[in-house]
Amino acid sequence: MQETTKRKIWKWLGYTLFFMAAFVYFMYRTFPYKQLFDRFSMNFQRQAKVRVKMSNLHPYWLSGVEANNVIIRKPMKKGIAAVQIKYVRAHASLFGLLFRRISADFYAEVAKGTIEGSVNQSGGKVNVKLDIKRLSLNALREKRRRVRRRVTTKKGKAKAAKPKNDSLLATLFAPVYGRLKAKVRLKVPMPGAKAAAPKKTTKKNNNRRRRRRRTRRRRAPARGVDMTKATGTIKVDIRSLSLGPGEFPTAQMGDLPVPLLRLGKLVLRIKIAKGTLRVTRCESNGADGALKLTGSIRLRRNMRYAVFRGKLEFKINKSFIDGLDPTSVLKTGLGLLGPAPNGGFYRYRLRIPLGGGRATFRRF
Repeated sequence: MQETTKRKIWKWLGYTLFFMAAFVYFMYRTFPYKQLFDRFSMNFQRQAKVRVKMSNLHPYWLSGVEANNVIIRKPMKKGIAAVQIKYVRAHASLFGLLFRRISADFYAEVAKGTIEGSVNQSGGKVNVKLDIKRLSLNALREKRRRVRRRVTTKKGKAKAAKPKNDSLLATLFAPVYGRLKAKVRLKVPMPGAKAAAPKKTTKKNNNRRRRRRRTRRRRAPARGVDMTKATGTIKVDIRSLSLGPGEFPTAQMGDLPVPLLRLGKLVLRIKIAKGTLRVTRCESNGADGALKLTGSIRLRRNMRYAVFRGKLEFKINKSFIDGLDPTSVLKTGLGLLGPAPNGGFYRYRLRIPLGGGRATFRRF
């Protein structure tokens, strides 16, 4: 082959590779990720009655995506529960996908804090790591442009109205303030993993004529995650925790007023092992009272049948009770408790079904 022919071949081969690389790059950068997300997530949003919006959706490296200003809204009785995520990124490992193994990490900026973690498959279990740092509970909201309203007082003077607390926790429960820090380390079985087969027991029967042939029934494939095989730890710390003022919705008595309750620092430690979730430590001590909680949950495949059993100890300072309205329902209820023994702590045994059954509180 002549030298000029070789040069032409390498020349056109270089042009071809360049145009193919340019086509793949611009296809990768201009692919309509956001439109595809809206198209394929619409059915899920309708079933869950959730609305998800975002300003943009970009690719991240080769096997990841990143989004800005993700807003999640859900209608509730007290209004629309909404949360805005400033930035979120998810990335899957290509090396793990080649061997059909789950390996991904994620990072998000929300409520003046960060949430980062990873999910890695190891054998028949998935290792879950989650770290939450400096997350402000009251900042879990959708940022909206506030319009200043003015109201007239009894004397006829105009003053600025107090802005309505539209945070996520205020819509679901009552206004909650505090700075959250958490660390989660879990090992969870893969969804659909088979449970351990029960041991076979043989019964001797001397009368062979009455023996019948038994047929094995095929078991339905397992679905969901078998939480009885999960292990790990959960650590939660909330600084400057306070609740209220606001309203707490109830099914029978309507919305009950909740005064400002300062609980100080809350420490929560949970250990999961041998099919049991155990609250080893849960306590807080603030300006208005103290709280202590211990207990355990026997994990089940269907967590609707699980029950929490434990002990609750709480103390309410006299200054908090004296500051309540004498006609309020809360002060009346606290008065019915009577004097607190055991150093001012009220003690109760709890039994709370997770499936929504009737909870019982017994004083001891």
